[in-house]
Amino acid sequence: NSGKKFDKIYLKGKDDIIADLERFKGQEEIYVNLGVAFKRGYMLHGAPGNGKSSLAYAIAAHFNYDVYVLDLSNMTASNFAKAIKSIPPYSVLVIEDIDAFYEKRKPLGNNKITFSSFINAFSGVAQKSHIISIFTTNKLDNMDSALLRKGRCDKVIKVENPTKEIVEKF
Repeated sequence: NSGKKFDKIYLKGKDDIIADLERFKGQEEIYVNLGVAFKRGYMLHGAPGNGKSSLAYAIAAHFNYDVYVLDLSNMTASNFAKAIKSIPPYSVLVIEDIDAFYEKRKPLGNNKITFSSFINAFSGVAQKSHIISIFTTNKLDNMDSALLRKGRCDKVIKVENPTKEIVEKF
């Protein structure tokens, strides 16, 4: 299982996210009683190539969750909604380089998914429980506050460049 190799990787921020998720898991009954989806979202930001995606895989490996990576570049709003709905519980959903698809609320390039459709997929009744959503960006300043609000991105985490010792070890 390739996920096991990621579980052994130490990345700055991994322990903090795992601790946050462990605390969060203890609150499930509250969410169930309120009828709210029991889910958690993270925005990982930092320099290109510094381990944001590897951190997402390490979190999934730690909890033994499957990883689903959605590439928005070839999706319509309809197949995006279907893709989100098809992700099973106890999974990590990763959307990398979100800054390549939106600047504030403006879709970029050939992006066919409106910002409203995008954010609603992460906060509406369609959102399922037991999903960890992880977005990555190199340009946090380009992200709209509606995406960064609690319930969509519960924590915004800066991923620092790995130390020389970490790089040499792996």
